[in-house]
Amino acid sequence: MEHKGRGAPPYDDLMDTLACQGRRLDPAVWDDLVDRLAVHDVTHLGGGSADYGRPSPYHGPADVDPRLLILDVARAPEPRLRDALIALLLRHPDDVAAVREVMDVLPPDSPARMSLLARLLAAAALQREHAATWARALPGYAAIDVGDLVAAYDLPSLEEEDGRALLAAAQRLVRGHLRTVDYVDGWEDVARHALRELLGVAAFERVAEEVEGEAVRAGHDGRAPEGGGRDATAEDEGGDGTSLVGSSEPLTPAQTRRRLEELRAWGVDLSLVRYNLGLTPAQRIEEALRMRAAAEELRRAMRTARSRAVAARPSEG
Repeated sequence: MEHKGRGAPPYDDLMDTLACQGRRLDPAVWDDLVDRLAVHDVTHLGGGSADYGRPSPYHGPADVDPRLLILDVARAPEPRLRDALIALLLRHPDDVAAVREVMDVLPPDSPARMSLLARLLAAAALQREHAATWARALPGYAAIDVGDLVAAYDLPSLEEEDGRALLAAAQRLVRGHLRTVDYVDGWEDVARHALRELLGVAAFERVAEEVEGEAVRAGHDGRAPEGGGRDATAEDEGGDGTSLVGSSEPLTPAQTRRRLEELRAWGVDLSLVRYNLGLTPAQRIEEALRMRAAAEELRRAMRTARSRAVAARPSEG
């Protein structure tokens, strides 16, 4: 069944982020957002009081209004801040209620609401996709319910492909016409950060190995892995025996995962590599032309904004 996201207003998260960047993000505002996220156990972002060796002005979750934090994150002119909402919801699924409260007071077609909608759907999908891992990392966690949103926007259910279909649909809600922007890979990375923060690096690796072992055993005897859901990290990231950069021999799933982690740590954007390898030469040219047209449109908008600002400035003398 094809799901088109019927009823969702057109929205381009990247263009909205660039528009917000025109207002510039004060470093003090960034640090304040990082500090507020940190008291809610989202600590993978750089900046904040800790980077300057000073105590945070916030001592616990009670010092931070979650609704105001969620709204500020949704309007942030930085993708990493917007995506931090996913980590917040994975660590604290009960905060979904606050997200919905904020969404209810925003206009249906407002950029902030669309940003929240996409990342709420992404958090639910990632929770479902890696259910076996989250069951070990956060026993008794509450499942994020987005059934009403799935129905309202004609989106895939959480059960389809264990959340991966919904994750792709959430990306379509925010990607606009720039198909080269891969939100899914970034959202997956946020989920991994959340797990590492919760478990610690060593425990994270151990749990990942255990989940992978259960998946392999389940594949041999036809049973689903214990804990419900499917953790597809190894399989979906090249753990099918394919070779990766720096290896002339096929890698095991565990080796593949470690190699991918190393490449990400070096700053390699694997999502764009995978995407471009799947395009024909003609499609790659079309994508380049679309990117150039978008850049030109942004430059024209910035020139217009500057001209209006100059015209509105009172004359001297």
